[in-house]
Amino acid sequence: MTPADLQIPERDGTFLDGYTESAKAADAEIIALWRQWLAKKDELVRNTEESKAATAKLPEWARPGAPGEKGWPEINTTEPPFKSDVMPWRANKRPALKDILVEHKVFANLAAASGDDDLREEIRALGRARVRAWIARVREQRTWRERVGLTDLDVKGDVLCDQLFEIEERIGEALVHALDGFGQVGRRVGGQVAAAVVPHIGGNGVGNNVGLRSRRACSTLAT
Repeated sequence: MTPADLQIPERDGTFLDGYTESAKAADAEIIALWRQWLAKKDELVRNTEESKAATAKLPEWARPGAPGEKGWPEINTTEPPFKSDVMPWRANKRPALKDILVEHKVFANLAAASGDDDLREEIRALGRARVRAWIARVREQRTWRERVGLTDLDVKGDVLCDQLFEIEERIGEALVHALDGFGQVGRRVGGQVAAAVVPHIGGNGVGNNVGLRSRRACSTLAT
């Protein structure tokens, strides 16, 4: 459904009675905002397609990875110098820095409990090396993302999402005014817009709550 599909009371004599100037203004505002929202959504779709194309230019290790891997780059994993039943080793190819620090703390405590000074030093050196390697890899990933244009595309996407959220809030305010203030006429046009817009805005209605105000939620509009 598009703005052109709306059944405006002016086109239907049955609903012209009581269709006040203020009701016309409210309906016109809703439709204008909806057109803005659809235009911004189209921009977001184009931005998303450009981002996909740019991501394909990245080396495999610098891409986001599988769902749940949080976009960190792939790094070389080094097994610790001993096995632990407390924390079985798993090859986390795309760890966050927090993951590395948590693993290091566990193994450092185990090495300290062993009383082996050489092992303690080896674990300490391994921890420092893994942190340095992670930082270098993240910097390299950032350089690649800037090179293929992803950094600018991300910024543009965030701006578009903010603009979409702002328009949603304005549509919500206008809908409340139309639905509450103009009886059947307001419900007629306002209800059509609500039915068309709500399914596109995360299923939670216009004027999303703060919890839904994220790039992830916004990105679903581009699919």
